[in-house]
Amino acid sequence: MVSLFTGHAADEVRAALDRAGVSGKVAVIDNQRLARQLSDGAREVVSVAGADAGSGFAALIAGGLARADDWQERMASWCRAVTPGGMLVLVDRGQASELARRALCGGLTAVEQRVAGRVLVTSGRWHPY
Repeated sequence: MVSLFTGHAADEVRAALDRAGVSGKVAVIDNQRLARQLSDGAREVVSVAGADAGSGFAALIAGGLARADDWQERMASWCRAVTPGGMLVLVDRGQASELARRALCGGLTAVEQRVAGRVLVTSGRWHPY
């Protein structure tokens, strides 16, 4: 995940989760600092390694998609980790249009973007076909 000053990012991620009404278990991929900042008691937040994401999460927060050549594979594995209708939140540096395109091409719906300092927080729902 992108190395971030996660204060602003955590606020925007929390706002996205709150607006979407996410109340289940939330996974944060490869960013323990962000996971700690999101652990406010409102929902269970766990920090996991990218390869060990597991499944059954109400939401998954990840980054590093903007410059990844394997972004399609990453999106597919992240989508498998959330429940149908679950939320993916992407925290990354990059062009807003490219991150939105990758979110939409990865199968997310109801995509939203927010600026958090130097990073973008892109969120959307995943529904299986």
